[in-house]
Amino acid sequence: EIIDDLAKQRNFILSDNADGDLVIYRALDDPLLPPAAWLTEGENLGRITPNIDPQQMFSEVTALGSGKIGGKGSFYTEKVQFLPPGVMRPTSFKADASEAGDLKQAAKAKVGQMIAECVSYDLEQPDLRPMPGSRLWGTNRKISITSPSAMIYNPYTFAIRRVEMTGTESKQGTKLGLVLPQAFSGESPQRLPWAL
Repeated sequence: EIIDDLAKQRNFILSDNADGDLVIYRALDDPLLPPAAWLTEGENLGRITPNIDPQQMFSEVTALGSGKIGGKGSFYTEKVQFLPPGVMRPTSFKADASEAGDLKQAAKAKVGQMIAECVSYDLEQPDLRPMPGSRLWGTNRKISITSPSAMIYNPYTFAIRRVEMTGTESKQGTKLGLVLPQAFSGESPQRLPWAL
């Protein structure tokens, strides 16, 4: 758990490979990390539900460092290419003591949290594995989805944030919580799932 916390502070993702070896990625949008599965509506995709909260979308996020009374404090602003051009919706937060030394990293981490809170999907799959014979579904993996009914018109790669195995002896399944991979890197997405 300590290693996982340290990795998150620096936007590293801990995962494993097919042999069970520890693999460290810079971010889930790393092109070297292939999706665990490619799911398409009408073929192999279960029930998917979008969770969109536009109130959590901001155009820029500013990390505020501590300053002396009457003095000038430090800050760092991360611009987010998430809202339509010309829309200005800033937010700020006070970086805690552990974040104050690296305001840029703190702002990027907050952008990642914002992205995860404003766009996510819940997916229910009728199996425990992405493909027959593969490893069980797991967190910190990517998944590619196409689902026009969930406003994902073209293949879009998500990060698996949460996994819950469900079922009985006769019927098993998995509930997955999906977020944009940029939720882990703090970078602005190049496109959103509903973009054509």
